Formats: sequence, C-alpha cells, structure tokens
Amino acid sequence: MNPLRLFRAALLCSGLALAQSPHPASPEIQAGARLFAKSCAPCHGENAKGGRGPDLTSGQWKHGSTTTEIARNIRDGIPGTQMPGFPVSDADAQSVVAWLRSQQPKSQEMITGNPATGREIFFGAGKCSGCHMMQGHGGRFGPDLTQAGLQRSAGYLRTAVTQPDAKTPKELRGAEVRLRSGQSVTGLILGEDTFSLYLRDRSEKLHSISKADIANRKDLQNSLMPVIPLSARQVNDVVAFLKQPGVPPAPEASVAPDFNVTFQRLRNAAEEPQNWLTYWGDLQGTHYSRLRSITPSNVSRLVPKWTFQFGASNVETTPLVVDGLMFVTGPLNNAAALDAKTGFSVWRYRRTLPAVHKECTVMTNRGFAVLGSQLYMATLDTHLVSLDAKTGNVIFDVEVDDYRKGFSITHAPLAIDGKIIVGVTAGECALTGFIDAYDAVTGKRLWRVWSIAQPGDKALSTWSGKSAEFGGGPTWMTGTYDASTDTLFWTTGNPSPDYDGSVRLGDNLYTAACSRSTPPQDDASGFSSSRHTIRTTGMQTRRPCSLTPISVENAASSLSRRIGMPSTMCWIARMVNF
Repeated sequence: MNPLRLFRAALLCSGLALAQSPHPASPEIQAGARLFAKSCAPCHGENAKGGRGPDLTSGQWKHGSTTTEIARNIRDGIPGTQMPGFPVSDADAQSVVAWLRSQQPKSQEMITGNPATGREIFFGAGKCSGCHMMQGHGGRFGPDLTQAGLQRSAGYLRTAVTQPDAKTPKELRGAEVRLRSGQSVTGLILGEDTFSLYLRDRSEKLHSISKADIANRKDLQNSLMPVIPLSARQVNDVVAFLKQPGVPPAPEASVAPDFNVTFQRLRNAAEEPQNWLTYWGDLQGTHYSRLRSITPSNVSRLVPKWTFQFGASNVETTPLVVDGLMFVTGPLNNAAALDAKTGFSVWRYRRTLPAVHKECTVMTNRGFAVLGSQLYMATLDTHLVSLDAKTGNVIFDVEVDDYRKGFSITHAPLAIDGKIIVGVTAGECALTGFIDAYDAVTGKRLWRVWSIAQPGDKALSTWSGKSAEFGGGPTWMTGTYDASTDTLFWTTGNPSPDYDGSVRLGDNLYTAACSRSTPPQDDASGFSSSRHTIRTTGMQTRRPCSLTPISVENAASSLSRRIGMPSTMCWIARMVNF
C-alpha cells in the first residue's frame, strides 16, 4: 500500500475513534488514539471493540489489568499468543492504555447477591465445583472460574448459569467420537490439529485420539454444562461470588485418580525409565536414564518429530515426563503441558512478571517439580507457584521473598515427602542465600535455613566485620535427597563480593564448606544456627558430597588454596521429624 495512503487512513481512524469517545480527550488520550490507530486497529478494530484480536474496551484483561501490565504487554507482546511487541516508549504505551480506558463504559454493574452464600451454593447444592475450579478448589472438567468475575460482566455470568446453551464460547465446544475399535468418547474439545483430537471426558481423563482411528465424529452444538435448578436469588448469589470471591481458603489435597506421582514413585524413579520424574531424573541426582532403546548403534538415526516455541530465548529447562505428558517451563516463567508423542499443548500457563533485577540473576527457569497431582515452579519474582498438573490451574501462589531486594529463583524445586524445597539466587546483589521448605498442599512455609552463618553461630567469626550481612552463598542449584537417611543435600555458591575478598576476610562459612543441620523439634521458623557442623569439603561436580570429616578451618583454607576462590559447595540439612 502507498505509505501516504496508509498515513491518511491512520489519521482517519484516529479521528473516528476520538469522535466516538464519549469522554473529554486529554492530550495523552489523543496521542494514544493516534498510536492505536497506527499499530493496533488492524487487529482490534478502529474502535478497539475487536476484530481478529479481542475487544479491548470491556475492561476485562486476561494478561494483566494494571496500567503497567497492559503497557508491558504492548511493548513486549504476550508469549504464546498472536500479540506481538511494539517498539514504543513506556510513555507512548501508557497513552494507548489511557485511550483504551477512555473507551470503557462508565456504568457500574449492580451486584445484588451475597458472595458468602454464593460460595456455599457453588461448592454445595449448586454442584458447580464438580466441574469447575475456583481459587484452587473444585473439579477439572470445565474451565477454571477464578478469573471469570474479572473477565465477564454480571449479566454474562447470569446468562451462562441459567442458559448455558446461549453462552457456549468456541473454546468450550464438546464432541462425541466413535472409534474404529468400537469405543465411544464424549468430552470437551481441548484442541486439535491435522492428525489428532484431544478431549477431556467427565471423569477428567485426557484422550489423545488419532484422527485416523475415528469412525464417526459429532461436534455438539449445545453446552456440556447442565442447567442447575437454582432460584433467581441463588443465581444472583453465585454471580456475586464469582465477581467478589474474597480471600481463598487454604488449598486442600486433591489427587486425580489417573495422575498421582507419590513420594514412593519419586523414591523409586529408577523403576520407571519411561518417565522423568524430577529435575535430576531421581532423588539421588544421577541425571542418568535407564532406557535401553537408544544405543550407540542407532543414536545417529534420531530425527526431530515436533517443536514447541517458548516465546523467549535462554531456554534451560529440563522437562518432566509423567505417563505420556511432558511438562516444560520457559525462561520468563511461562509453562506448558505437552503430549509427549505429538507436542500438542494440553494447557499453557503465563505469568506476568514485574521488573525483576536482571543484573542479579539469569533470566531463565530450569523446570518443575511434581508431587501428587500438582506441579511446582519457582519464579523470577521469587514466588513458589503450584499448578494442577492436568489443567494448569493455579492451586497456590506464595511469596518466598521480596524480589525487589534482588532475590530471584531460577532452579527447579525439589519435591520430597509432603514438602517442596527451594533456594534463591543471592550472590551478585549483596544478599545472603537460604533454603526454604513449604507444605506441598497448602504452600505454607515450614522452615528456613540461611547459607551464611547467623548471629549465635560461632562460624560467624569467619566473616570480618559485618560482611556476613551481604555474604552471598546463593542456593541456586536444585538439591538432592537421601531418603534412607532423611538427609537433604544442597549446594551453596560463591561468597559476595565474588572477586574482592578484602572486604570479607576469613573462611566465609558456609560458602566453601558442607554443613549438616538437625532441625529443632518445635521451631517452625528454621534451624538453630548453632546446630550446624562441618562435615566435608565440597565437590565441584553437581553430585552429593562424600562424607569425609574435615575441620572447619582446613575445609575452607585448603579449598581456597586449591582453586583460588570458594566455589559452589555442598550443604547438608537433616530433615528428621519434619
């Protein structure tokens, strides 16, 4: 197209958009309208009410609703969607957001129901939770409704409850399939491609069906959601609950009958060579596969079968594989469950990250942990997130520490019996490392152990002045676990600052040494530092330490002579009675 004509068309669209706005147009809004017409209107329509892209005037934002979040999506794009990034300044992006907000209707919806009563109906007589999750509770057949109140109007929700056939989005279609084997499957269509169809039936089982095996298929025009016999008042109460759900109750264990990675399975991971159940492949950290199908004689014949795009570079994830599903994490804490045979994305999780301190970390993620029917991912903004493995629904999202201090987490958590263990990056930004344990079901922190000697510990004398307060010792590599002795092994990194040892004279424990700690019986906040004892020198390989006793002084000083500066070392914590 002629550039002059394109420019005139953009001016015309911006003029139409401004003319249609019922609100006074400030200079910022006018600028936003012009930018929208130039870059956004081809997908979202000249009035932002939708085209190839979604309606942006409803005020219901799926990928972040604050001005900062929306502006970031404009600049950076949204991974896993068709939304690209645009090379605009932050001020320009915010002016577009200001114009979009000016297009939103100002009338306020009347919420007449009682949210507390609506919760009781949702999880009780209404049987809504039999199919839907809400705030980490409920079934897996239908979509998660946690964000429904933010994304939909009260009127839409009311109609969806009372007349489900009238509100059946394309993404909630169902199908009946009869296979050539004679088997029949009815379920929700999760997706399909040229060769495969994916359904979830009412028992929450995932069916990966080759289209070549289908004898007959009928796409259902009506919703699979039944009509629930509720009074008008009860419907208003349920809608009020969806719009105003309040503080979620503590998560409860909900194990899927066909997906349950027990601790016993993790202990005996070697017996399932077709699966890869932990970051290291097993709790011992061997990173060794016992599969026999790939040999020196046939490895040269391996060929690619499918690819999956993460939407960012710097991919360092180690996929987990559980009974035909592959779970992967991306560099910016996006994640997905894939059909390991075809690469089809069963579900995707996207996280909106704040402005983390990139200079203090590596912008990547190394993978999930799995326990029961839940996945666990630690994030760059220093949270521990649990996702339902079958749907990707968020079960809990807890803060490990404040990312604004410079903390982040890049490694895969370690799942043991009822606990999820995580460490942090801390070596480059005047912080001190630690290891946390969290309840696998509720996300409650059980204890914290610092990797640097704390007040009351005689090893604090190995740090000159107050240098222990910024001593480093990051715990950024996934640890290992010896179930037979109930012992956790974890590496600690360099003291801080890395190369200027003059400000941290001494042996700098517990960097460059291995410690062993027995937890106190009644202190849920962490270990007593005085119980630390040095057991062995560290290993420069990523394997559990040997248990050769050596003194504190000799461990640190001999290592420093050997490699010039402390390296990643092994830290041991006793887990008994937790």
